[in-house]
Amino acid sequence: MADPEAALEWRPGDGPALAKLVNRRIEKDRIYKANAEDTRTALRSLIATPLNRSSLRIIGLNAELSGDRARARSAMQLSDRVSRRDSLAQVWLLERAAERDDFEGFLAHYHAALSVTPELGEVLRPILVSAVKYPQVREAAQPYLRNNAPWAPAFMAKAAIDAEPGDAFEMTLPVARWLSGKQYQPAIAQLAYRLAADGRSGDALKLAEATWGDFDAKAFASSAPNKITTDERLGRLAWSLANGGGISVRTNDEGLMNVSIDPLARGSLASRDFPVQGGRDYTLTQRVKFSGRAERVRIAWRADCVAAADKPAKRIWDQPIPPRSEATTYRSTISVPTGCNLVTLTLSGTGPESQPPANLSLEQIEFAPSSR
Repeated sequence: MADPEAALEWRPGDGPALAKLVNRRIEKDRIYKANAEDTRTALRSLIATPLNRSSLRIIGLNAELSGDRARARSAMQLSDRVSRRDSLAQVWLLERAAERDDFEGFLAHYHAALSVTPELGEVLRPILVSAVKYPQVREAAQPYLRNNAPWAPAFMAKAAIDAEPGDAFEMTLPVARWLSGKQYQPAIAQLAYRLAADGRSGDALKLAEATWGDFDAKAFASSAPNKITTDERLGRLAWSLANGGGISVRTNDEGLMNVSIDPLARGSLASRDFPVQGGRDYTLTQRVKFSGRAERVRIAWRADCVAAADKPAKRIWDQPIPPRSEATTYRSTISVPTGCNLVTLTLSGTGPESQPPANLSLEQIEFAPSSR
């Protein structure tokens, strides 16, 4: 329908033409203005098509703007019963449900609106995420997460970042095993990281175990890089190994880390965030073996304190590893400040100035509280 105004002149009771005209006005003005003529046209259209959802919605909007809330509610509820495919009616109904603290109704209309018009998620998603602080909303959202509603992955991604970690955890844990797909993996990793950064590393691992049946929390507690502790599903709580830019890092199930650095290459070799107890000393131990001319490569560790996920990390320690021709065990003490819940350990390296590439290996890597 190219010209809804012309269609209405030809057929004054044309409900679809009226709906299209009203939608155009809303898109242009970003607001709906009351119009008595729209109401009369909508009423005429109901004579021909008594169950026209768009006409019922227009009657409802005009009744709302004229102060007749009862008539507005009746028209919108009838539009909803006729069809849930009118997204504007669903938005109106979810707003009224929120006013009544009807959380199940709010989620039902949210689901209906986004199922028809996914683009509304950009506007409505922050509203739902902000409501996760209410236990009733967390409970009402769980059936939609369990059934993988089309809007659920984007909602979880937003909640993992913006909702309070404890609230998002309580909402997610009971339905976690239904969120094991790749579309939820970044959200689960982000939520686990925020929990750990808040000093709740136990809950972070509990969430991972509930989500992925093959996840072994006890094995993941190992410091050494291996198949389990490099599980990318855990995001920054797992070892991240470089592979590109002239740097290659490989590991095996025994915790051996083999490093190759091309000439002039430099950057992070490996990194992992470890849960810690603030105010304690920790010891980093590793056995390092340089291949060939050890003086041709430079590597160093650094440690950064994470007090909260939304605060910048603070450098608390760094130390180069002196190159030696024989395999050497290095032990370093790291004093963790009070209030620090995570320590990011990063191994960085700089390659030689000329060919061939430099190679080294690290094994027996352990990061643990120092003996008192």
